Amino acid sequence: MLDFRKLELNTTEPVYVQIVSFVKRQIFTGAAEKGESLPSRRELAAILKINPNTVQKAFRLMEEEKIIETPPHAVSVIHWDDAVFARLRRELTAGLVADFVAQAKENGLTLQTVTELLQEEWGRGMKNVWKLSNYLYGWLWQKWTKAVTLVSMILAVCFLIAAAVPTGDPKAYDYYPKVFRSYDMVIDHSLLPILFALGLVLILIGIFVQIKGFSTNGKGIYTMLLLPMKRHEVYFAFVLSAAAAVALYYLLWLVLMVAAYFPLMSFYKMQAAKEIFVLTRDNIVTGLDASRTNGLFLAFHRSTFLDMVFPSSFWRVVPALGGFALIFTGIFFAGFCTENKVTAVLGSSAMLLCGGYLYLHDVVKSLNPFYANPPIGRQLILGIIALVAAIWWQDSIVQKLGKRTDL
Repeated sequence: MLDFRKLELNTTEPVYVQIVSFVKRQIFTGAAEKGESLPSRRELAAILKINPNTVQKAFRLMEEEKIIETPPHAVSVIHWDDAVFARLRRELTAGLVADFVAQAKENGLTLQTVTELLQEEWGRGMKNVWKLSNYLYGWLWQKWTKAVTLVSMILAVCFLIAAAVPTGDPKAYDYYPKVFRSYDMVIDHSLLPILFALGLVLILIGIFVQIKGFSTNGKGIYTMLLLPMKRHEVYFAFVLSAAAAVALYYLLWLVLMVAAYFPLMSFYKMQAAKEIFVLTRDNIVTGLDASRTNGLFLAFHRSTFLDMVFPSSFWRVVPALGGFALIFTGIFFAGFCTENKVTAVLGSSAMLLCGGYLYLHDVVKSLNPFYANPPIGRQLILGIIALVAAIWWQDSIVQKLGKRTDL
């Protein structure tokens, strides 16, 4: 949106030229939208405190250069076509380059030095993003996720050890030794899925607490926004730090699930060989081989928990990513949307519910015996829609953050 109050006039060039240059820059940077109305000549003269004839001269020049048009008996509006925009890009870029080269030559800089300085400055914005995201992740790790992650790992190991402890009466008629269970049965019939979910929810709550703390009108948000970074770069740093916290949690659980398979199944195999089954007085079976081929691979396919958390097929990856992206976006929307609490609650709740349905679809299906299998490809399409919606909402949050005037 054009705001002529941002135009600072100087005495080195004609005022009407400065007005035209300002409008061109706003069009080139995307601040001015096609079809946007301009103030009247007298209104603009009053805003800039200049002669209306000067404004009229600027409008006439902009009409000649086809960056505005004035319909009969109507206010002037911003207007351009592809050819005009290409001309503006060449004109403004050429001016910037010419000024830069002139200044570089005056300072005695060589082409090689200028190239090195350009490369360093070009990558500085991303370096600042990485630095800020590293700080935010460190804060989140020390204040929240470190304890959650470590406690969940310790408890998970304890649950896996407990899974190896024999239970039941061997003399009972319905006795079924644990050692003959497959790895997916061990995982799904333990408290590991609940433990993983609880830890993940706590980490997401920690991310929300961090965002909410920095996005309110307190010391945190002022510190963030006074950094030499654009607001979308600050927001991207928050996204990176939150994604890193969740990714580390998933990675540690994946390593644990893979690493625990080998000692647990080896122990089961050893204990299975010791089991004695008395079928009849003269028919006793022992020394059974409980080893399994591709047991780990099959566990990740058969286990409801492992297939949901670590999907191995394209048909499951996309819905899982789409669902989690919506959940992630809902948390950021609730944290950064501070103007209207009702909008924040309703919007974030809708995203959390839709994302949760996609992400936990297999759990819902396993818990509901009357659940009908959806048509092939429906979950994939819903996952793609969820990803697109999450990206659109993330862009909306960035735009809202950029337009906040209370900061």
